[in-house]
Amino acid sequence: MTVSSAPTAAPRGSALSMALRASVVLLFGLGFFALVAAVLLGCGGLAWAIVHSHHIPVKLLVVLVIVAGGLLWALIPRFERWVPPGPHLRREHEPRFFAWLDRLGELTGQKVPSEVYLLDDANAFVTARGGVFGIGSRRVMGVGLPFIQGMSQAELGAVIGHELGHFAGGDVLLGGLVYRLRRVILRVVAHMRESVLAVPFLAYAKAYLRASAGISRRQELAADRVSARVAGTDAACAALSGAAGTALMHHAYLETEVLPLARVGVGVPIASGWEIWARSDHASRLRLALEASASRHEAEPYDTHPPTPERIAALKARPEPGLLALGAAPASALFDDLEACARRVVAHVVPHALTPYRWEETGGAVVLPIYRSVAAMHAQAFAGLTLGDLGEQREALTARLEGTHDGADHVTRTIGATIAVALVDRLAWSLVNRPGDPVRARSASGSYEIDPLALAGELRAPDVSGWRERRRREGLADLAL
Repeated sequence: MTVSSAPTAAPRGSALSMALRASVVLLFGLGFFALVAAVLLGCGGLAWAIVHSHHIPVKLLVVLVIVAGGLLWALIPRFERWVPPGPHLRREHEPRFFAWLDRLGELTGQKVPSEVYLLDDANAFVTARGGVFGIGSRRVMGVGLPFIQGMSQAELGAVIGHELGHFAGGDVLLGGLVYRLRRVILRVVAHMRESVLAVPFLAYAKAYLRASAGISRRQELAADRVSARVAGTDAACAALSGAAGTALMHHAYLETEVLPLARVGVGVPIASGWEIWARSDHASRLRLALEASASRHEAEPYDTHPPTPERIAALKARPEPGLLALGAAPASALFDDLEACARRVVAHVVPHALTPYRWEETGGAVVLPIYRSVAAMHAQAFAGLTLGDLGEQREALTARLEGTHDGADHVTRTIGATIAVALVDRLAWSLVNRPGDPVRARSASGSYEIDPLALAGELRAPDVSGWRERRRREGLADLAL
């Protein structure tokens, strides 16, 4: 690690910018409470006039009491219980990571958060817990496991530099005020939604959300500049574009491969599985889709973050060499046992004991029992059929299977599961479950693999006249189902 000894300065005009942003929030807050006060005074005055009149319209009086009482109830602050967003990372367990984090704090001139949590999603955040208006509060940071496993140290340094930049700009304190005021305004709007008085409150809420979103976008651009000063413009841009896409892919890997197994009590190697998943065709297609989606995104009035191309353009307009030079070393190298950290993340999401399996064991230990259950449930529909018969018997078989459940997808899954079980039980094939790939059946010799579900999907084609011949060439036409 190569660093410069000089800490980065706060962005020029940050104090003035902070004052202006705080003034905007304060003015909106005063305006909102003035509007509430006007409505309450109006309700009170009208109620007083009704009570002192000769004829008291009870229904109108009840409505006024409900409106005023609801407004007062909506203004009462709500206590929000802190729920840890992930496993708590501790200095004694990850000394290299925290030494690296301390250096980032020195470079930004900020005290490192006392609590750092590891997240299961592609995200990073800073906030403050406890205290009153920032006094006596504790700094908290969350860092996503997808960032750690999918980024270089320079790119992760840019991400954390960005988050520390929010402390440097006073964004955490201001953001707390913006958030609390937004909650109050939305509670009032929700209460007033059935009333004619909802119109001014809804208009005010829209104006506030637009203004606060604009403030948030400027805060993000200012934090981006801190990120570039620390890690360099190239690393900051990479963290916003390609590496961020990789992080989102890692989140997809957790959601589609790791967590479904964990929910049925199976624990698999997470770090090595990611390396396999990232090289799969599915990952390549997802990466292209993410890049296309990012290039199409345009700013919306209520977006709290500017579009990624706009942020990258702003960084490149003021290039920075960076005070921290880490190159392409993987961020995962900052952790002594990243696999243990990843298991803790999964345990936070799925809090029950897991039985450890290697990835290559999950086909037989996890997928096959599921396929067996499906095949046994519909065994009568396949009685007397061979794999080669399915082309001619497609319509009759589909009718029998759709009689138990609706949908072509159900039929395909059932046929695919039945084929897989027959290959395992009658030909001693095995099921192979690799991250990022569909479950495949592998021949006993290991020289040939097929995808049973894809094979079943061929039966949905308009013309299946060549089905038997194709199965004959594969030597599977006479496989009894």
